[in-house]
Amino acid sequence: MSELLKDLWYFAATSRELARGAMFRREILGEPVVLGRDEEGRAFALRDICPHRAVPLSAGRITPTNGVQTVECPYHGWRFGADGRCVHMPALGDDVVRAHAVGLEATEDGGIVSVRWGAARRAR
Repeated sequence: MSELLKDLWYFAATSRELARGAMFRREILGEPVVLGRDEEGRAFALRDICPHRAVPLSAGRITPTNGVQTVECPYHGWRFGADGRCVHMPALGDDVVRAHAVGLEATEDGGIVSVRWGAARRAR
């Protein structure tokens, strides 16, 4: 995908499509994206690929980790925050420093959820 195309906002979903505590997969510009809404009502977007074994994160679930809503990979249980940072690995617990998924910037306005790759975040 061209870098020029990444720095634009794209329609991802309507607000009605995002239920609290739920997520689903969409393809945007040929890229897999998992969209969801955490229990606090915030919309989020991540590239729908777990960095561990490339399993779709959308097949997992939203679950709390240390008081923060996270996306749990269905394969090995790695958990990612909305910024893409891995905050929990079952084998290592909460002492995770390098693993990350790609977090996309998401905004919600007027009943529309939009995402932007130009702001793709790799938590460090």
